Amino acid sequence: MKKVCSLIVLLSLLFTVFVDFAHAVPVVQLFLDGEPLPSDVPPTIVNGRTLVPLRVVGEALGAEVVWRSNSLPILVARGNDRVEVQIGKQIALVNGKEFKLDVAPRLINDRAMVPFRFIGESLGAGVYYQSSPPRVYITSPTGKLGPAELEQTESGITALSFQASRAMDIASVEVSEDGQEVTVLVNNVVAEPESRELSSGQLVAYSVTPVGKNSTQIRVHLGEGAKYLLPQAALSADQLSLTISWPLGLKEASLTQSGGIEFLSFALPESVKPEVTDTTLEVEEGSSLPGYTTEAVGVRVRSGPSTDTERITTLPLNTRVDVIGVVTGWYQVRLSDGTEGWIADWLLAVETEIEEKVGVNVRKGPSTNSARLTTLYPGHKIRVLSREEGWCYVEYGAGKQGYIADWLVPLESRLVDSYIVPGLTIFFPGVSRAEQVQINLTESNHVATASWKEDESGATLALQLKKPISHRLAYTDQGWCLTFGTWLQQFDFESSQRGLKLHLALDGPSQPTAKYTAADEAIIVTIPGAALAPGIKTSLPGDGIFVSDIRAEQAGGDVRLVVSLTRPLAYHLQKNGESTWDLVIASPSLAGKIVAIDPGHGATDPGAMGTLGWNEKDYTHDIAYRLRSLLEQAGAKAVMTREIHSSAIQGPARAAIINQAGADLFISIHINSSTNTAARGIETWYYPRGDNERFARLVQDSLVAELGWPDRGIKPGRYIIVRDALTTGVMAEIGFISNRTDEALLYQSEIRQRIARALFTAAESYFEK
Repeated sequence: MKKVCSLIVLLSLLFTVFVDFAHAVPVVQLFLDGEPLPSDVPPTIVNGRTLVPLRVVGEALGAEVVWRSNSLPILVARGNDRVEVQIGKQIALVNGKEFKLDVAPRLINDRAMVPFRFIGESLGAGVYYQSSPPRVYITSPTGKLGPAELEQTESGITALSFQASRAMDIASVEVSEDGQEVTVLVNNVVAEPESRELSSGQLVAYSVTPVGKNSTQIRVHLGEGAKYLLPQAALSADQLSLTISWPLGLKEASLTQSGGIEFLSFALPESVKPEVTDTTLEVEEGSSLPGYTTEAVGVRVRSGPSTDTERITTLPLNTRVDVIGVVTGWYQVRLSDGTEGWIADWLLAVETEIEEKVGVNVRKGPSTNSARLTTLYPGHKIRVLSREEGWCYVEYGAGKQGYIADWLVPLESRLVDSYIVPGLTIFFPGVSRAEQVQINLTESNHVATASWKEDESGATLALQLKKPISHRLAYTDQGWCLTFGTWLQQFDFESSQRGLKLHLALDGPSQPTAKYTAADEAIIVTIPGAALAPGIKTSLPGDGIFVSDIRAEQAGGDVRLVVSLTRPLAYHLQKNGESTWDLVIASPSLAGKIVAIDPGHGATDPGAMGTLGWNEKDYTHDIAYRLRSLLEQAGAKAVMTREIHSSAIQGPARAAIINQAGADLFISIHINSSTNTAARGIETWYYPRGDNERFARLVQDSLVAELGWPDRGIKPGRYIIVRDALTTGVMAEIGFISNRTDEALLYQSEIRQRIARALFTAAESYFEK
């Protein structure tokens, strides 16, 4: 009984093995001209090569197969073709020439099996192998081409497709010069003649004509819009399907220049509607800060931010390292030999500089309740000696030390450098690109690189620009055009008793600049990345009072306007709209004058503190610098009684500076403050002497007119600065830092510029008496 059970178990195991083996060997199916080809021995795979039954395939292709014995060659003859193979030998003869087979023919179930690709191609048949599921496709030496099938969408017929009984070969594809006639010659197939006229979409007509014994010519006639189409013929992977299509195609793209303007043109119809996307990126790269070891006994560099990690090396006192990372209690550093490691933050002094534009307070201790030692402003260099509980212990100036809140000390932020990479993409929906379409950027001033990407939805051109530049896309007679730069379309002027205003009309955004050159006695207006519009007048006679003449010229990639003056005059360039600018040239009321500017508060006396983080001195100095720029543009000499980083200068000393400069006029700029937080508006103080009251009225009226804030009037007073300065001058209190509305307005850069402009206008009006 035990023997019987053992036999049953053994047979069961053997059956399982044979079943698994049967599943492991894939069954290869054989097809001829797309139909299954029966065979009592199916194709099999040996050493990665597929073998097929020689007699079954040969006779199916119309060949005679002669096999006398296993020891003699097997002869396969079809027409003029003679093939000889022998079982077990890798050398075969094809029309008398030796041919080495990858796998020698062999017998399987009394059938001679040979490599399918060898026997098929030797007899002029087409062969194709499909791996999943495994199939061998063989097509007759001359196949039949079926009738055309029309592929149609909402826009009409978009392609012709043909099915063949054997693998095809595209011999040639020819397109007429106007793109309307497309001729495709296909080998290895013959077709019944066919012709048809249509009126759907771009296809007008097509014809199919046999050529010789085994070729077919297909001719397609397209409509008048064929110049925008890209005819193409493609075979399927098994070469049994042919598709002729004519998608919307980009055949030509070019870059041309005119002055500072560049035109990227695409020969496409208006219906395409390309889409432009700004792809400008801010790229960040790792940076470093200098650090210096501070322990005489040596500083250990470790492999990680912990004392439990391995020691890499020990550095002597005052060794320079590059700080490349920051975590709590540790700095990541790079040594001079490139080795990276970690140093405890209290063992390293790291150099950085202040960035906060309103300045940061240095305190005696690590608390906001601790005494303020000083205020440091942007650009002031400091050394971070240690970090503890939200504070940095720093060294500043000549060995002075104190505490700054750690969120005001730029460490991590300065370990990353960022820069802008300007770019654009242009997407052409439903468009294919001809392979020869490339864009030559050798001479481009604006485009650095261009690359194409295509998918089923269309073609995309990615452009990397050399610098940000205005651009616009529009359709023209030549197709779609992407324009970089700006046209100067027109310039003219109007003149009055007070001065002249030159109007500039551009066709896009730009940032012109203006500068006076004494050598030419002219104001030069430069429009970067611009060109003179076709037909524009390049010169105008001036009014003879302020301007003698105006001429426009192309200067490389920029447009330059030379405004020749009759004498030195005040000027400023102002923007009036998205693409319009005015150069205002005023009477010479300020030219040669000395105007003193006194920013209220400074140094150890920052003035009142607002809720937005700025002290009074931050506002007054900002306005003062803006006013100085306007005065200098007008030809005046501006004298500052102090700078934002000056040491403390009291009122009498500042008045002395005004007097010693021989100033013709002075303006002291202040921001008011009050315990009454509802108080707001503008008031101007003067010392009752000479022309002070008249100038105070000019200042007050100009500020109120410009800002529209409450008018608190002009007031006589005995403030030191207005009393001790011997020239005409005033003290303007412009808004209340204690009032949230006024402070919010003062915090805006545009408002501070308008305040400076109003003070400038008052000074200009004063000298026009």
